[in-house]
Amino acid sequence: MEGSQLPAFEAFFRRHEGALFGYLWRMTGDEQAAYDLSQETFVRAWQHFDRIASYDRPGAWLFRVATNLALTYQKRAAAPVGAAQPFSPGIDPAVSDPAWRLAVSDAVRATLLTLTPQQRAALVLREIYGFSCAEVAEMLGISEAAAKMTLSRGRDAFRARYTRQEEQP
Repeated sequence: MEGSQLPAFEAFFRRHEGALFGYLWRMTGDEQAAYDLSQETFVRAWQHFDRIASYDRPGAWLFRVATNLALTYQKRAAAPVGAAQPFSPGIDPAVSDPAWRLAVSDAVRATLLTLTPQQRAALVLREIYGFSCAEVAEMLGISEAAAKMTLSRGRDAFRARYTRQEEQP
């Protein structure tokens, strides 16, 4: 890449850095892994920036690479993901309670980590980042019909597991 591309790449990096890191953290459940995978994604973007800068949605290319890296990371992870702590029944915390919001956030993160990596990727890309089903399919390298099925099954599995956590004493 030419030095003249550096300002464009820096702007590209700043525009996508936060969202990509958040996505990878949700995918891996590990902050340090998210930093590492984010860095690797941007290294690859730097290497191919001449080409991806001409894409209609270069951010989608980033998420595709990040998804592939996260799925590979998940396959290689040796340690099992820990279970979420259940909520105590009968306690109705105020919505404004920051500790309650943190507990819900942790429960959602833990529940996401129980899904298959492909379901987790599809849900996070669609529900958190707002990509269309067609874009999710492209990023995951599957057909649009397969993406819709993955999303449907992922939502069902998430709902069942999250509800089960809340019901545990």
